[in-house]
Amino acid sequence: SALRTLVVMGDHKRIVSPRMAVISTCLLMMIVSSGYSRPSYNRQRRADDDVNECSSLSSCGQVCHNTVGSFFCSCLDGYELQSDKWSCKAKGDKPFALYAHQTEVRRIDLEGTNFKVLARNLQDVRAVDFHHEEGMAYFLDNGTGVISKAKLDGTQADSATAIVSGVVSGVSLSLDWINRVLYWTDSQTKTIERADLDGSNRGTFLTIGSATPGALVVDPVNGFVFWTDVDQAQPKIERVNLNGTGRRVVAGNSLTQPFSLTVDYVDSRLFFGDNDQIESMDLDGSNRVSLPQGAVDAFAISQFEQSVFWTDLSTSNIHRVNKYTGIDFVTLVPRGSFQPYDLHVVHALRQPQSEPEQDECSLDIDGCDHYCINTIGSYYCNCFSGYVLNADRRTCSALADCGDDNGGCSHRCVNGSNGSPACNCPRGFNLLANGKDCEDIDECENGVAGCSHSCTNTIGGFRCSCPADTFLGSDGQTCEGCSLNNGGCQQVCVTAPGGHSFHCLCHGNYELIEGKKCRAKGPQPYLLFANDYDIRQMNFDGTGYKSIQSNLNRAFAMDIHYRRGKVYYASQHIFQTSAGLFELDLATNDVIQILSDTAFVNDPAHIAVDWVNDKLYWTDVNSVMRADLDGSYPVELIRAGSPHGIAVDPYLGKLFFTDFPNDTHAAAVYEANLDGSGVREFFSGGLFWPYGLTIDYVENKLYWGDAEMEAIWYADLDGSNVQVLRNGSSVGELYGITQFEEYVWWSDQRADALKRAPKRASATNSIVRITAGGITRPSAMQVVHPYRQPDLGFRDCLLNQGGCSHVCMPVGDSYVCKCPDGFALQADNRTCKELPTLPPPTQPSCHANCSGNFQNAGDIPTFRIPLRQKGTLNSKDQPIQNIGLGVVGCVTVSAVYQDNCSWIDVPHDIVYASNTSVRGQHVEDLSSWEAVEDKLIRLTVQCTLSGAGLSAPVQFCLLFKITLVANPLPTTETPTTAQATTEAPTTAQATTE
Repeated sequence: SALRTLVVMGDHKRIVSPRMAVISTCLLMMIVSSGYSRPSYNRQRRADDDVNECSSLSSCGQVCHNTVGSFFCSCLDGYELQSDKWSCKAKGDKPFALYAHQTEVRRIDLEGTNFKVLARNLQDVRAVDFHHEEGMAYFLDNGTGVISKAKLDGTQADSATAIVSGVVSGVSLSLDWINRVLYWTDSQTKTIERADLDGSNRGTFLTIGSATPGALVVDPVNGFVFWTDVDQAQPKIERVNLNGTGRRVVAGNSLTQPFSLTVDYVDSRLFFGDNDQIESMDLDGSNRVSLPQGAVDAFAISQFEQSVFWTDLSTSNIHRVNKYTGIDFVTLVPRGSFQPYDLHVVHALRQPQSEPEQDECSLDIDGCDHYCINTIGSYYCNCFSGYVLNADRRTCSALADCGDDNGGCSHRCVNGSNGSPACNCPRGFNLLANGKDCEDIDECENGVAGCSHSCTNTIGGFRCSCPADTFLGSDGQTCEGCSLNNGGCQQVCVTAPGGHSFHCLCHGNYELIEGKKCRAKGPQPYLLFANDYDIRQMNFDGTGYKSIQSNLNRAFAMDIHYRRGKVYYASQHIFQTSAGLFELDLATNDVIQILSDTAFVNDPAHIAVDWVNDKLYWTDVNSVMRADLDGSYPVELIRAGSPHGIAVDPYLGKLFFTDFPNDTHAAAVYEANLDGSGVREFFSGGLFWPYGLTIDYVENKLYWGDAEMEAIWYADLDGSNVQVLRNGSSVGELYGITQFEEYVWWSDQRADALKRAPKRASATNSIVRITAGGITRPSAMQVVHPYRQPDLGFRDCLLNQGGCSHVCMPVGDSYVCKCPDGFALQADNRTCKELPTLPPPTQPSCHANCSGNFQNAGDIPTFRIPLRQKGTLNSKDQPIQNIGLGVVGCVTVSAVYQDNCSWIDVPHDIVYASNTSVRGQHVEDLSSWEAVEDKLIRLTVQCTLSGAGLSAPVQFCLLFKITLVANPLPTTETPTTAQATTEAPTTAQATTE
């Protein structure tokens, strides 16, 4: 058993594993004003008056430190404290949910994105687990009685490996990742079975008697196996040590059908679902508490960070709540018609490691015939190639002899079940009925290949190929490239030099995360939404939920002005109260009414703020209205039927609004100028109650939704490329809609929920639903962040990237164009041109390490300088010329790089060096030339070539000698530039090379 570490926090104790017990050095103080039990009359607090806030399990997300009069929170190693100074977020790879879906094993990000099938074409899979270190998912198919494994990255979806067969009636599956052992329960044999991860050493771990086994979870960190007994007469939760001893009941009272079970390794607690609720307790059954989250029908349960997750038999969804409070309720809606069953959150910290207490193999006590393999707390024997382990698990016997003819097999001969030779086929072949010959499988024809585009069958395999402008990805099956769904990039996709890869970029003010997504810089974004009678605030993950303005009168319409820090909302006319427009200050919560004239405000449905021109637009009864932000100068811009949703783009000078159907026209989305002119129909197909619409100012898209049709559409701002984003009951009765980063958010009044989905249409992404406490008919909603209302320079970049071919960077109210690595900005300051690949400086005969260590003297070029009887040496007589930055030794420096290169260590008394040439100096006498006659002259060029495949800076050298000749050279012997190319490359030569 592993050593344990005890962290004591006041009266609260938390057991953590050794590698997780290192307290973060970044301990941030959480100030709590009510840290004392009573006031001190002498104005001085006493230590014995202090209240131990850490006595509550929910005081902190992980570790709580009590101080006199207060407390603060910190995180365990591998986690980092969040801005709320309470919660801890795991570092490292992004976690995801692994779940069984009856005929498939699937994974999905905890945000509802990046859905993948890990194994398909199964019969009845309800139990699944994983091994993080080896990247494998393990699952039990009751339809075949087989336990198999497949890779967590989805690359074995059609080729899972069977490891255990003959499972009679499997119920649940759990993996010991430290000792590398699988455990499963069997309801017919009433046993807990076990086997090594390769299927070997199979046997019965424990006979559980007359019980009806349900959930099973192995805790190798603490050395326990837990399982539930769902027998109606006496349901209970039991525990046994990993060595099979110490069986005991840890929970037997007030249970109905405890079918789901998981371990929280941070708090060392068991979470389980029973009787429409989720409960938790210490590992010995003490300190049992219930989460205040009703109507739970949990089939499987998992835990990570501050949340508990479960699959629900009643809703057929995956849900999440805070593990301490039961709030922050979030729903993942898996796509597909089947119920999600077993569930695990996958992350390295869900499988903490521990060190072995003893290496039995090193003590030579194992008795293994061939060799011993150590495990935590145990060991097992194995055999050399050509031998098989006998039933005693220690001795080995030789395999059957396949003989000289390979046992008559066309491919492979192996040991059969009866000890005689048997034929076996490699992957890509099927064994024929004669039991000897292997036949090639046409993976392309039977669909096993999984090529995303073109497939060609080969002997024993297949080959995938891709269309032009794309390339085959690392999985060998999927075609990738910027021309395919923008490469999956959220904003900008750039094809790398050579065209065999690409990378994603983000617009200015955004940073690239996870390789493809773009996260806005600046403050943390959050949601504001109208909730019928108040305005509420909430973080994207459902936390930070609170009301910022209450006691309102049917507040359906709302928008924000971020720069001014104001919220503008409308109340509708109801009973004896009148309608009006109001301004709420986010800093002070002060409210003023800015307009109450019933001629302009009667029954407002939606509001849109023009943050550039400081105007308000709203839809009301039969009109689209406009006024200044203080309510002055109200005017009817457009007479319509029954307008509702409205959005403005102040830089394009456009407004968009929806109109319900009436006797004269069908429901439609309309476009107009900001002054109300130029009204035209934008979209009208299949609409009935189009309530909300919003603009994606980054990608210039318009999104709108219909409550009756339960659908969301989007299109370019010119009306082209209309697509359905989502439809069906998961959309629900949409009222408000907004967009930020990679997501679209909307309010569903039928479900009393806020929902979110990726902003691009995809069958592999799910909807996240947040139903925090007290949400009632949510209506208008907005994301609060400065980039939801971009400044002029940023907006210029977003409109066709400001004319930049690649990256547009805002600079105040203007912008500049930039290029990614491997490209150079052209003279138009807008276009990026791909740089040619620069040959690496590895030719020693031309510029060996800038020291002149050439292979032979013939490698050193000689320039002959003619002498005159008296007078000067004119530049036209100096044949050292046309050797510029374009040619350095044997290396050609492309002209596009030359601005990043410069000569260094130039002997200025001898030569003159510029970017275009090197020539002899103009001298009055020849003394300086005579001083260097027959001596080695070195010129060095240094270049910064970042992104050109070379590290920067890089140096190249040009070495030469000067020889003085007594008389002017004859014209026929004058060493011209062309003649010099045999000794030193010239610019003319570079152009041909």
